[in-house]
Parts: sequence; structure tokens; C-alpha cells
Amino acid sequence: MRVLFIVVIMFSLLLTGCWGSSEIDTLAINVAIGLDKAGDKCKVSSQIINPRAIAVGENANESPVILFEKEGVDIDEAMLKMTSKSSRKLFNLHLRMLVISEEVARRGIKNVVEYFLRNNEYRGMEAIFLPPMQ
Repeated sequence: MRVLFIVVIMFSLLLTGCWGSSEIDTLAINVAIGLDKAGDKCKVSSQIINPRAIAVGENANESPVILFEKEGVDIDEAMLKMTSKSSRKLFNLHLRMLVISEEVARRGIKNVVEYFLRNNEYRGMEAIFLPPMQ
């Protein structure tokens, strides 16, 4: 019984902590993604929050978002290239909007929607489908 108590105390001391956490100043918070076709490649555009522009009383002339655009064979490759372009780690858990071009939608959105729903870097997103603008 005493050994069990010592083991429980040791595990509780050794297995605590936040080693998987990231500081907010090291993240690039992604709020919107746009998907388009560029020839036979996939073009991904991302809106990243600009923390300097939304800081209280500082840099009122800057845009509140930064736009990154990259092309790749698929969404994963384009996002990987985008991560290498950014000085911060892309944080996709606050994604609020996914815009799909008409060309991509005509080819089918099943794989696109499945990618975003099954990927653990994105939280469950609510789907709102709007008709194309005339």
C-alpha cells in the first residue's frame, strides 16, 4: 500500500505541466481561408490576425489582418509552404470562414469539406453555403 502511494505521488509530480502549450505571441492566428485553382495546382489564401494593429492605441494605420497566399499540389502542401513563409506557427483553431471558389466547387467540395472536418488542426466548422453572386 505504501509503494502504491509513493508511485501515485511520483506520477502526480512528474506528469504535470503544460509542455504542449504555446504562448500567444508565438502564434499566427488564422481566421479565414480561401481556396482556388491555379492551373492544376491548389491556391490557398489565409487571413492572419495582425497583433500590432489590434493592440490598444498602437499602429492605427495598419491593417488588422495579413494575407498569405501559396500554391501547392494539394491543401496540405500549400499550408506547409505558408507556414514556412510565416515567422510564427499557424494556429488554425480560430478559423471562422472558409471561402471556396466556384471553380473548386464545380469540381466537388466533398474532399475539401472532409479535409477540414477530419483534420485535428481545425475545430468543427459550421457550414454556410451561399449562392454565387450575379
